[in-house]
Amino acid sequence: MKFTNTPNREVTTTDGERLHVSRSVAVVAQVFVFHVASQSWLILLGERGQGVDDFHGQWCFPCGYLDWDETLYEALIREVWEETGLSLPKLRNHEHTHHWIDAALEPEGGVAPRKVSAEPSNNRQNVSASFACWLSWYGEELPTLSLDNMEMDEATDARFLSLDEAQKLGLAFNHNQVLQELLTHEKRRFRQIEASVGI
Repeated sequence: MKFTNTPNREVTTTDGERLHVSRSVAVVAQVFVFHVASQSWLILLGERGQGVDDFHGQWCFPCGYLDWDETLYEALIREVWEETGLSLPKLRNHEHTHHWIDAALEPEGGVAPRKVSAEPSNNRQNVSASFACWLSWYGEELPTLSLDNMEMDEATDARFLSLDEAQKLGLAFNHNQVLQELLTHEKRRFRQIEASVGI
C-alpha cells in the first residue's frame, strides 16, 4: 500500500527525552442564546488580541488547544471560561436558562463533538472538535462576561452579538463558514428553542 502521510518528527531534549512533533487538537464552542426579552438570537464571540499568533482584532468562537491530561469536555469548559469568563456548567443551571439543547456538552457518558474536522489543509493542520449549544435566556440582562481569566493579551473583548452582526464580521479561521453551516443545517435546534418560549 502507498500512503501520502508525513511521519511525525521526533525531537530529543537535552535531558534525552524523545518527543514527537504532531498535529494539535483544538476545541471550538458555539453558544447560541435566544434572549427572550428582546426576542433575538445572539452568539458568543471573542475578539482576538495581540498575544495570539494570528487574526489579531478579528472575532471568533471561543476556542483553544487541548492541554496535556485534559479531556475534550474539560478543554471546552476551560477555554470558554478563560476567553469570556462564562462557565458553561453554571450557565446551564442558571435560574434564567429555561431550555438547553445539546447533549454533546454533557460530561457523563462520554462527550460527542458536534463535528470533528481533521482536514490537513485547514488551520495549520489542527484537528478541531466543535461543540454547540442552544438555550433560552429569560433574564433582562445577559450573562456577565469577563476577560479576567485569559492569558496575556489573548483577547480584547467578548460579547453576545446578534446573528446579523456576527454574519457581517470577517470571523477568524473558517468561523464564518461554520456559522453559516450551523444556521443552515441546524435550523431545528433554533426552532426547538423558539417553540419552548411560545414563538
